Amino acid sequence: MKLFLIVIIGLTIVSILLLIFFLLTAWSAKKTLLKAQSTWSAKSLKIHRNKNGLNKGSKGPNILEDIALQTNAYLDSKDKSE
Repeated sequence: MKLFLIVIIGLTIVSILLLIFFLLTAWSAKKTLLKAQSTWSAKSLKIHRNKNGLNKGSKGPNILEDIALQTNAYLDSKDKSE
């Protein structure tokens, strides 16, 4: 009889925890579930830029060219070493 009572109490606790989890999930996603809106939109993000349009620590507009040059130099040196 004690074992049956312990199992029933355990199942009740697990059921309550699952119900709370699902309610919290529905509450946090209420924009999509209830209003059919997206939860995240890039339109609401404000981008802060420096006056010259570059972020701090950026190498400038030629960063991709620098990466390409360094990659080619590395691959050329690797080919020569083999």
